[in-house]
Amino acid sequence: RKGQMIKIVSWDTAGIRNEIFDCFHNSQADIFCVQDMQLEELQFMSFNPSGYYSYWNWQEKNKKSGTAVFTQLKPLSSAWGIDSRLDKEGRTLTLEYDKFYLVNVLTPESTKKYDAVRLEWDILFSRFVLKLMRRKPVIICGNLNVAHQMIDISDITYTGLGCTGPERIGISHLLELGMTDTYRYCHPHQQQFTWHFHNLEMRIDYVLMSNDILKYLNNSTICDIRYGAVHSPVEVLLDIEAPMLAPTIEADPLPLLYWVSRLPKPLDFVKEAENE
Repeated sequence: RKGQMIKIVSWDTAGIRNEIFDCFHNSQADIFCVQDMQLEELQFMSFNPSGYYSYWNWQEKNKKSGTAVFTQLKPLSSAWGIDSRLDKEGRTLTLEYDKFYLVNVLTPESTKKYDAVRLEWDILFSRFVLKLMRRKPVIICGNLNVAHQMIDISDITYTGLGCTGPERIGISHLLELGMTDTYRYCHPHQQQFTWHFHNLEMRIDYVLMSNDILKYLNNSTICDIRYGAVHSPVEVLLDIEAPMLAPTIEADPLPLLYWVSRLPKPLDFVKEAENE
């Protein structure tokens, strides 16, 4: 693998089922992040792709908001949640690698301009990311449910949910912490969208990267194929030496107890960092 690019693909499937596998295989990603899978535990675990380490987080009460990461690159550690009551919604997965943390996230969608749940999430998530950044650089992949600038909206007269001031403060704060919107960095004037609904399109799916490792960024793109979903996959290429690859074995479903034993521990490395 030395000298090759690392490809990270992120996709909000919005409940799309079979197309997950098509996108996964077509992408040939080293790290494949999925949001809003809307699957139950056993449905998550039935997908065990050969040559990948698999991690899941799902909502406890119903089948929405689930996140998953399938990675050929063996992480040093893994964790779910952001250490709050919102952890039960299955919205985040964090993998630690040698040179960075990878955070797969599905931000709650606002239901009104000043949405208390969304505002609380943005504050807690920023704090969580800051804790990680104190240890090493961070890459955030996922649906942040906000169009950051006017260029990220197809209709400049639209002022509704998804582009309000309170929502934009959340992503602006992440950038102020020392992160970069990789797509806008690579394509400062290009107008392309990741969310498509009737006559309105917005770019609300992102890969953000700590400025410390921005030198490794080769490209950031939005995929043309949506596989029937309302969201387009996004991807980045990193010119960085890959860590250990997952073993290529037959992808037979494994017993439930095996997966339970491999579930990530809630925020162990973050709590360790606070004690240092």
